[in-house]
Amino acid sequence: MEAIAAGESLASVREALKARERRRGDLTAKLEHLDGLAKMPRLNPAALTDELRDRLTDWQGLLTAEPVKARQVLRKILVGRLVFHPDPDRGLYTFEGKASYGKLVAGTVLQNVWCPRGDSNTRHAV
Repeated sequence: MEAIAAGESLASVREALKARERRRGDLTAKLEHLDGLAKMPRLNPAALTDELRDRLTDWQGLLTAEPVKARQVLRKILVGRLVFHPDPDRGLYTFEGKASYGKLVAGTVLQNVWCPRGDSNTRHAV
């Protein structure tokens, strides 16, 4: 209204309105994104560590109790061979190798909050 009263052209007023609408849309999208982040549950490192230890214990129990299944699992996750190194001083072997966990940890991401497209604009992510 001030621009019209000051005698500015209608085209410049229209462009200023469009620029403000774009800015308003950007700010609204940012607010929606921040609202989504605020609703995300906070990670509890101690609880996460406990959960991972429990899962590891389950895996160790499975591998010990079911050697046939254990070999199948190891074949699926190992990349290449395991290399064993004797340690005569301690009377044991150490080993090393590479593993690919693939979908072993699938389902640990909170699907209700995460935007799978990697798009920070949450207005269209449904």
